[in-house]
Amino acid sequence: MPQTWGEAIQFRIKKQIENELAPPNWSTQFPNGSIYDPKVTK
Repeated sequence: MPQTWGEAIQFRIKKQIENELAPPNWSTQFPNGSIYDPKVTK
């Protein structure tokens, strides 16, 4: 079980790669898990 949102995202990306639901280079091409950059707020 992930402890943070960041870990949850990493687990989701890893699961998609392992199950071949995403293109093979998805995690390196889009390290934030999306084709869009995340909006950083303070």
